[in-house]
Amino acid sequence: MRVLNAAVPFVLLCPAFAQQPTAAQPWKWTLEQRLAVRFDPHYRAERIAEADVQNRMMEARIRNHAPTTATPRRAPGDVINGRDHPELLLPTELFEYFVRNLTWSDEFRRAYQQQATEIRSDVDWKALLERVEPFAANLREERKLLDDLDHATRPDRDVVNRRIVQLRSERCSVKKAALRSVRALLGKERFNRFLYETIAPSESITYDTTHSFDELRASLVAVEVNCQ
Repeated sequence: MRVLNAAVPFVLLCPAFAQQPTAAQPWKWTLEQRLAVRFDPHYRAERIAEADVQNRMMEARIRNHAPTTATPRRAPGDVINGRDHPELLLPTELFEYFVRNLTWSDEFRRAYQQQATEIRSDVDWKALLERVEPFAANLREERKLLDDLDHATRPDRDVVNRRIVQLRSERCSVKKAALRSVRALLGKERFNRFLYETIAPSESITYDTTHSFDELRASLVAVEVNCQ
């Protein structure tokens, strides 16, 4: 879900990290920095308030200030907007968004190549796509199987579900191999900068109030530690 937030200078909201020399460069934040701000209830409340302000502004423009009887929105549990707060997204998250989008259409690849400041040459992109293909194939096959479930018979569903479980069990290893291969090709900092400058701004995550943030944190840490 794409959610537009009001842009607020993040280092001003986060005095604990205002003194950090890398705070203005989201690709250089440590895992501990990202988690501390992402899961702190105070900063989460600030992000929700930002999103609410921006959503109200958008709704006002859409209805041109006409009266509305719309049901009041239920406040989300959190909003992570990659345009305003790219530093809160983890490298492994952004890498998966990047590769998953590539599996949908070559339009994504063309857009990313045009927008990127770090990776622009056709030679680099050809090599990059070759190195992420095993991971892309895993994601692509899972999506096809999930679509197949809609019209599969019960015996076929069992087969499909088993294959989906297998693909997901392989995902960490294929993601790790692809990410390490790309970083070896382009350099770790160069590719991370690409992820935060080109991929993050188009990504946004909204969580509802029933979401278990303890479980989410543990899951993100497990992927970040084991799958890159």
